[in-house]
Amino acid sequence: ASLEGSSSASRLAVGEGNALTWSAHDTFVMFNESEEQSYWKMTSTPGEKVGTFEGIELTGKLRGAAFPSSVSPSVDGDVLTMVLPHEITYQKDICNLPMWASFSTLEENVSFKHLGALLKIDFSDIPEGYNSLTVIADKPIAGAFTVDLSAKEPMLQAMEKGVNSVKLSFDAIKGSDDDRLFYIPLPVGTYESINVAISDGVNQVSIADWSNCTIVRKKVYLASLTYRVSNATTLEEVTEDLKEMVGVASNATVESVNKIYATEG
Repeated sequence: ASLEGSSSASRLAVGEGNALTWSAHDTFVMFNESEEQSYWKMTSTPGEKVGTFEGIELTGKLRGAAFPSSVSPSVDGDVLTMVLPHEITYQKDICNLPMWASFSTLEENVSFKHLGALLKIDFSDIPEGYNSLTVIADKPIAGAFTVDLSAKEPMLQAMEKGVNSVKLSFDAIKGSDDDRLFYIPLPVGTYESINVAISDGVNQVSIADWSNCTIVRKKVYLASLTYRVSNATTLEEVTEDLKEMVGVASNATVESVNKIYATEG
């Protein structure tokens, strides 16, 4: 099994240059035209360009396969249904991109195609104690989705009552271990807004807010984010902190307005 438009394939672990490779325990679901299904698990070494999978062979003409198995894929006629999770436990380098491969026999190459895009967030200097990152959009990015398998380029389409956010939970940040790479599958479309926030379970801080984003199938969108706190109390300290944080010299100014309150005339 391999992956569309790439020299490497995957569940997907993401390596240097956004190269995708098969990861341990990868599993896809195979379907036949009678809508029967079977699970196929990877048996080859993780990180290879092409993965070897084993499963129970279905009888009759095959329809194809959906990946990953964790999104509970099912097929009804030309409609594939998947349920994308709105809460995810962070796993280093793993992204689990929704994909579909069409084939009629096992003698054919099983080549998976993307059903959406991928948001890659390179986050540095996450504050100590923070343990989750949430991506919030103006349209569903989790929950139940359908895919028209008769389309030339099948893509995720949100069903009613979709979820507009995806939360990734991780062990609370300690010491200098404050950098993370997050991967969030995104359905294709134009988004009025996409927001990124982090939380320590009590406080939530908005880090980034993008507007009018056009998301295209099989593209990787990279965002490099940093969170830093200044405890400056003077203009000189503010200037120094800004210079250290953003690498440019800045001149800070503060407008002070004093109010005088009159009582009894």
